[in-house]
Amino acid sequence: MILYFDNRISDIQLMPAGFYSELERIRESDSNYRFQDRLAVTMYCLASHAEISWSQVIIKYEIVPKDKKKQKIFEKFVRELWPKATIIYGQSTRIDQYREIYGIINKSKDNWVFYAANNDHPFMSVSLDALNKCLKKAHKLSKKHKYVSVVYSHFPEPLHMARAGMTIHDIGFPGSRIIEENKSNIVAFYPKGYTTSMQIANKNLFNHWVNVPVPESAPIWKLENVYNYFPKRKRPSQILILPKKELFAHFDGYSHNKGTGYLVPSSLVPPLFIPPGFFERKIKIAYGYDKIRKGWVNINPLKKKYSFEDTINGTDLKISLKDIPLFWKKRIKKTDINPKANLKELETAAEERKRKIENAYYRRTWWNFPFYESYVYQFRMRNLIKRILSTINPVKEWIKNIEVKYKIKL
Repeated sequence: MILYFDNRISDIQLMPAGFYSELERIRESDSNYRFQDRLAVTMYCLASHAEISWSQVIIKYEIVPKDKKKQKIFEKFVRELWPKATIIYGQSTRIDQYREIYGIINKSKDNWVFYAANNDHPFMSVSLDALNKCLKKAHKLSKKHKYVSVVYSHFPEPLHMARAGMTIHDIGFPGSRIIEENKSNIVAFYPKGYTTSMQIANKNLFNHWVNVPVPESAPIWKLENVYNYFPKRKRPSQILILPKKELFAHFDGYSHNKGTGYLVPSSLVPPLFIPPGFFERKIKIAYGYDKIRKGWVNINPLKKKYSFEDTINGTDLKISLKDIPLFWKKRIKKTDINPKANLKELETAAEERKRKIENAYYRRTWWNFPFYESYVYQFRMRNLIKRILSTINPVKEWIKNIEVKYKIKL
């Protein structure tokens, strides 16, 4: 598998103020969840990728605003992970730049491209087993189908995309359907393809992306943007493998998904954090203790609150020791288990939390989430009101003036 990482590294906020309001409160806390600059997050993410075996590593990046000191730190870190990596400065923003990368990729005999167009999705699995099962399935299906990929992140969205009755399916992918399902993954058919960039694509699919007829001057920040220039009726079908276990996780969590029908609150699944001592390979784990220790990763599944909710009596994680991510293990210096703790009770609490998360991921459907909060409801009501009001000429003119004045679409 070829790692192709192509990103801008910047602390400049792209989303409007308030979009991540819950996350902002968490990052402002005096806990391990506090704000980390995007360079540190990117390096943390790439360190997790180093647990995976790559036939080739291509790192294409840009630091905004330009900072030569950060550039030197970043490239040194990449070389420590992959001494033979191809490092190119400058994020791809035009189709010809992506075609140049494909020219490099096409020289390899490897048929799979891990396209990483986000710099904040670390590999959080405890082993490589689930990922390998998806890759094995993809390899088998690519012998029968031209375009095949594995959607490796943005969990739990892949669980719902091909399942009729789920909001994201019925609004975003109504033509998709499940053609196979087992304990490890879902195999789905998408009649018009799938555009999100975080996919492990076979070369046929990657070649298709870079050869969509796009004007050379058009801004292409991610390859998913190419479909803006491709007629929908001509988009080819695609086979997707959707993992049923979280492989890679969004560093900032899922609090921004409110109203989509698969909201998972931060009180249940918090955003990620970088453990103190991670880059120095000096992580210290405190397991089963009541009070938080500064400079340690505090783990206690029995706690009701996280450290960003209670910086004295909370905890950083509510997992068992066996659930510690694979890429942390080589960087742990010390693990202190409370000798007074009931280990069986801690393990039971961790398993119960897993079941709650699974229920939150799987049971959010049309009929059991607050419909009035959903994007579906807002979309339908907005269009209904607009259709009614637009029949009245004065109101129709008023809507038009508002749209022009404030540059919005009502």
